[in-house]
Amino acid sequence: MNDKSLKQWQEVVGNLTGVKDDHFMITLEFTTVWTVEVPRISKDLVKKLKGMIGKQIGVLCTDIPGKEVLVREIKKRKKK
Repeated sequence: MNDKSLKQWQEVVGNLTGVKDDHFMITLEFTTVWTVEVPRISKDLVKKLKGMIGKQIGVLCTDIPGKEVLVREIKKRKKK
């Protein structure tokens, strides 16, 4: 298993399978058998991430005050 902390302006994309909160860092688990840590900036972030388990997501760490960790759901495009 690959463990690493996401650095500023790094993004991770994958299918989220688990979220662990240790009050300082949040460990995100992905189906590709790897994990990544992001800073725990709020309880709301933990709640949001737990609600995204099973979804394809992107997580980006920034240096923007108040937006240090950005999370997005990746929607699958339908083929025409």
